Amino acid sequence: MECKGWYYYITMERFKQFYAALPDKRKILFWIAVGCFALAFLRLALWAAAPRGKPKAKAIIHQMKSDNAEERQQAFYIAGITGLTQAIPLIEQAMKSDPEHSVKRVAACSLGRLDKAKLISYLDGTDAAMKELSMESLLTLDRKNISILMEKFPSQDVQTKIKTLELLAAERNPDYVEPVLQRVETKDEKPEVRKACLSFLMAFATRDIESRLLNVSYNDEDPEIKTLAAYTVKYITARVAAEAKTAAEVRKP
Repeated sequence: MECKGWYYYITMERFKQFYAALPDKRKILFWIAVGCFALAFLRLALWAAAPRGKPKAKAIIHQMKSDNAEERQQAFYIAGITGLTQAIPLIEQAMKSDPEHSVKRVAACSLGRLDKAKLISYLDGTDAAMKELSMESLLTLDRKNISILMEKFPSQDVQTKIKTLELLAAERNPDYVEPVLQRVETKDEKPEVRKACLSFLMAFATRDIESRLLNVSYNDEDPEIKTLAAYTVKYITARVAAEAKTAAEVRKP
């Protein structure tokens, strides 16, 4: 404590000497600088002490009704990441009727964050646009949600099935070769869906499924499906061979 006292005394003495040596104008500038520093420190202290949290729900909901598309989009995004469940009715309204597709997509993603089950429920509806929006949003939130689309695949309409296959192809995931092949083998499946399934198999299947495709090409009742199944076998064989050749060339020193 004695050392601290001496240190304080010496410091104050040096400050007094420094201040006494300043010209009058410099003394004025000195106190102005001290005042500015004190004011800045006070503002910083008040800012740090001020309560801050999530944006107010009323302000977010008001912004959702803005004429500006970017403001609406921002509001729906904030609602999703802050858990603003009371905004769900407005979010669903935007999904259905907002004039900007970008706003619809952000709203749908927010619905998925707030109530994933409700977003999935649109897959069971009859509105094609809402189905597609929900499918795309589920994949935006998590690519693994493709499994949800495949679970619902058998009960979907033709348009939704084909859209699901397009999304599945974009994922480039060969794990779904088996359920897609099963749809090819399902004779009461719509021909356009079976053709789309064969196109998927051309791109991602291996020769492991050759015997099953040959069975379709020999025994199916639809001549077009029989022809396309036989062609799919040839295409897969050629593709696999080409991939093996490319891989061998890459391995060469």
